[in-house]
Amino acid sequence: MRIIRYGSWLVVGVLLAVVISVTVKLVAASPAVLEGGIAYAQLGVPPAETLTLPGRAFTCVLSDKLDQCTATVEGQPLNISMQYPTSERVSFASGVTCQATYGGNPFECGASYDYGPGALPIAGFSSTLGLSATQMAAIRRTYPFDQVGESGWFGLTQKVAIASAILSCLVAWFNSQRRINEVTGLNAGVATTSLSYGIFLVLLPSFSGWLGWFDGPPLPTVLTIGAGAGAAVLLGKLTAWKTYERANRTIASLASGVGTSLMLLGLSVMLRFWLLTSITPLILMVLALGIGVIGATLVWWQPLLIGRAVASVNLGLLVYCSISYSFLLLMLGVGLAD
Repeated sequence: MRIIRYGSWLVVGVLLAVVISVTVKLVAASPAVLEGGIAYAQLGVPPAETLTLPGRAFTCVLSDKLDQCTATVEGQPLNISMQYPTSERVSFASGVTCQATYGGNPFECGASYDYGPGALPIAGFSSTLGLSATQMAAIRRTYPFDQVGESGWFGLTQKVAIASAILSCLVAWFNSQRRINEVTGLNAGVATTSLSYGIFLVLLPSFSGWLGWFDGPPLPTVLTIGAGAGAAVLLGKLTAWKTYERANRTIASLASGVGTSLMLLGLSVMLRFWLLTSITPLILMVLALGIGVIGATLVWWQPLLIGRAVASVNLGLLVYCSISYSFLLLMLGVGLAD
């Protein structure tokens, strides 16, 4: 059993490394880290075959009204020039012109905008520059997620969130099986963390300037989320460990009900747009609170067994919602989603 518990903490370390790696990858791939030039180049027009070259693949020379970007594509230089009518760079600007050559041959291109990249233009080509199917496949392997854009990044973050949730649930189950203090601490930590994270999301617009929101990659936002979650877990654990066993039973019951209701509300916000579009928010709130009351009652009856199960599941849901929301906030902030 000791091996299982030590192994579970190793899993936590791996999960943290994966989440950090994906976060770094998202920031590195975002248009927000580019000082200028283009957000990306779109070769071809749907429904025909298309190919996306991200802005980070280009080296750009910036001037007052002209940005000149160059990338090596399958051994040939692709040069793109964006001419602006004024030195001001704004989203959906009019009068921006695009000129391009590939391998020394001119190709027609146009400038367009999307909400995600903001003031960075998109270079659109009506053709794929004469690239063969083999060449295009090689480029797609180099930039796989850029080919599917927002949905590709969202799919990656969802896989990480779901895997983290399942493993977190198992870690909690294996590390809270003997003492009611452990179960109470886990319940209290889940409830406190979910409540604090919800408050953070509500207050986020009020502190958007300090957190870096709308001013580039919101690294302070990510750090604040991590620090707040850690502090909330410690507060929940401290509350549980400073009480007697009978009081622990009460805290485990109340925290289970609160945690269950908050987790179901958070989950319903994400799923409502996919599965529950016909159910009003008020009905969702009543259902979440009702299930929370039932959960609290069952945990009072069997605090060690049911409390352990409820806390483990709630922790998994908390991890899923937190990682999903955090990645979504990050993607919105760095221009990979709109």
